[in-house]
Amino acid sequence: MSETEWRKIINECDPANLLAIGAPSDEYESEIKELIEAASSCNSVDELAHLIHELFKDTFGDLTHDEKEKYQQAAEKGWLLLHKD
Repeated sequence: MSETEWRKIINECDPANLLAIGAPSDEYESEIKELIEAASSCNSVDELAHLIHELFKDTFGDLTHDEKEKYQQAAEKGWLLLHKD
């Protein structure tokens, strides 16, 4: 599971909408590392979507949005990443 691949997924999701306002592309590095460690314990795409949302909500609070579709799409891509090969 590549950190680069996860970075692409999370940056596309932009959970706190910080990249959209000019934050550097490594803005979510520490959260991505946490996500990589925890993602393999998820048993479904929905669990992974919940994990992604909660991780960023814990870090950025009100900056995150309850846009379930955004987190679901990131989780679907991440799930494929976790289960490739």
